[in-house]
Amino acid sequence: MNLEWYEMCYNSKLTELDGTSFEAFFQKVMVQIHSEDFTNAMPWGRLGDRGNDGYLIPEKVLFQCYSPHNINAAKTIQKIDTDFEKARNYWGDHIKKWILVIGGPYVKNDIPTPILNHLLTLKEEHKDQVEIEWWSTELLKTKVLDLPEEKLILLFKRPPSTQEIYAIRVEDVDPVLNQLKGLSMMMPSSIDEDLTPVPVNKVQINKLNDAAEGLIKSGSKQAALIDKYIELSGEEDIFTELASKVNAEYRRLKKKYPNDPNVIFMNLLTYTRYDKATTDKDQAVYLTILAYLFNSCSIFEREL
Repeated sequence: MNLEWYEMCYNSKLTELDGTSFEAFFQKVMVQIHSEDFTNAMPWGRLGDRGNDGYLIPEKVLFQCYSPHNINAAKTIQKIDTDFEKARNYWGDHIKKWILVIGGPYVKNDIPTPILNHLLTLKEEHKDQVEIEWWSTELLKTKVLDLPEEKLILLFKRPPSTQEIYAIRVEDVDPVLNQLKGLSMMMPSSIDEDLTPVPVNKVQINKLNDAAEGLIKSGSKQAALIDKYIELSGEEDIFTELASKVNAEYRRLKKKYPNDPNVIFMNLLTYTRYDKATTDKDQAVYLTILAYLFNSCSIFEREL
């Protein structure tokens, strides 16, 4: 199993999530981990969910998710206190442990100092009534990556195999490219694209991990197929425009995630609609096109 791939999927997924979308993702993860032992309370009119974003039945563990786009210490502490009291008052003896799951695009392993201090104080104050814990998205990731692959593929797309990439034919490119034509018209053009030859160590220059490198290398084996498609179809202008749009998206992502090339790679896969593929064959074509753009120097850097 390619754990690096699923780790990239997880890290990339987090960049899309805040608020209710993070809560929904957390609940999907917990169902895969705990099956029928995990449930969540459906918000019910004015009653809402009474601070219950998930519940582990045998252990009587209640989860509360908090995933702001930008974390603010004072607001977070107020939210913790409000949700904790709400949950205790309504769920009462059904709670043996209360776990705060802190997520969001910019919250990873570390809990901001004033929030951590408040959680430690809260834990000490209520140690005789209810156990209190907090999970970061890094802790949640360790639980996700412990899942077997048959459950991971229910959370994320699996990577196309080398055999699937080698099996695509020229005629398989057209339906995927038709989808990407629409994408290319929706985004602003990039400018000053450098078309000098690609360096052989481009993957290493950009510090992409082994999973990304393996996919790019596999997709690159079909570069001749893309060239053949362009020759037979006369769609060179479409590929040129597509390269320009993907380059523009790469530059945007580079500014947003300057130190995380693997997140950029996964976001580019999402941008080029890899996650919308409905067949294994289409996934292989999407990946092959992205690898083609990588090797034409449309995306990522040539030198440090």
